[in-house]
Amino acid sequence: DLLQTIHEFATEQLVASSELAQAQENHATWFLDLAIAAEPHLPGPSAVSWLDRLESDHDNLRAALDWLRNRGDGERAVTLAAALWRFWWLRGQVAEGREQLETTLAVKGSAASAARAAALDGAGVLAETQGDYGRAEALHREALVIARERDDKMGIARALGNLGVVAFDRGDDDQATTLLDESLSLAREIGDQLLVATALNDLATVAFGRVDLDRAEPLYEESLAIRRRVGSGSEIARTLNNLGGVAFDRVQFARACQLFSESVSLYRDAGDRWGVAGALIGLAVANHRLGDAPRAAALLEESQSLYNEVGDLRSVGLVALNLADALRDSGDLT
Repeated sequence: DLLQTIHEFATEQLVASSELAQAQENHATWFLDLAIAAEPHLPGPSAVSWLDRLESDHDNLRAALDWLRNRGDGERAVTLAAALWRFWWLRGQVAEGREQLETTLAVKGSAASAARAAALDGAGVLAETQGDYGRAEALHREALVIARERDDKMGIARALGNLGVVAFDRGDDDQATTLLDESLSLAREIGDQLLVATALNDLATVAFGRVDLDRAEPLYEESLAIRRRVGSGSEIARTLNNLGGVAFDRVQFARACQLFSESVSLYRDAGDRWGVAGALIGLAVANHRLGDAPRAAALLEESQSLYNEVGDLRSVGLVALNLADALRDSGDLT
């Protein structure tokens, strides 16, 4: 069409006048600045508007990242990727985000900087989300080394906490508790409320895994109170989910439904597909226990399609088991 023709002609003119490189450089700088401006807002109350902004410019951000990588500008490429990891995670673009981060981390020329440590941690969180614990651990260990070298207490606390989560995933509760306790005390020392809330939440999850509900519940409640103060929808939803699990195990299915419902709507508001999928499982199973198997099946079908979209196959399998139970109890044996 005409627009395409004009676009191609303009591109030829730019190439002819060797201004293309400068235009691409200006473009990359602009979108790097946007990502850096957005990044501190992504865990907070204004997350959704910033996430929407990044999503509407996703193609431009990809192009900027490509340009920086192709030029071998490792430091700026890793800065851009580090600023975007939470966007990819919160918007359920886990597979793409991980691929972008891994590709960027492989580019030569990014020093052992705070940005590299953040990119490593982000890649580790996305690897853990996909169930690739070995890779997640390696990435978080490298981030920890950089943070220790730089005496960056926030970076150390973050990496220790992430390693604690991976230890828990692998069934090593004692190691998980040690790492998370260390992360919590550092986070308290530097006064980073988001990190404090995360460490409390993750320590509670270890206690919950040991079926120690009396220890897990107050830790979750403390984490939730901090997250409500800080005001991050996805983070609040995460802890509500976990409290839903406690209510479920206490056979308080109506309370569990309330907690999971609030979680689902917060995740939906945040555009967090992976989060919605997980909260739907809890809501479905609680509804099933209250005797509404058809409702449970409908919720699980939505959860399964969301997990397929974000590429979390481990969870697709988990949903399939719950869905089979719900369909059986709805009388759908085929």
